[in-house]
Amino acid sequence: MPATLDDLIKIDGVTIAFEFTPDGNCTGFRAKDGSPEMAAMVSRFCATVTMLFDTLARSFTTLSQEQRTPQRGWIDAGGDHTVAIGGGG
Repeated sequence: MPATLDDLIKIDGVTIAFEFTPDGNCTGFRAKDGSPEMAAMVSRFCATVTMLFDTLARSFTTLSQEQRTPQRGWIDAGGDHTVAIGGGG
């Protein structure tokens, strides 16, 4: 069973947990330190990056003949924060 937003926000170090649609609309969030505006902005960012990785996965599949789709998630780490996306949003 997938983790819920309530499950994710309880994890030590998680500051915001959110769900989003492919077009970047935030459909739910929990935050230890964050606002609805922050969740909306992060949702748009993550939807854009997910779309980019979907495009790359399709391209690599075509070019390499190795199956790279469907793309299931991605992680970005930099500075003081890490973003982990799974399940398409």
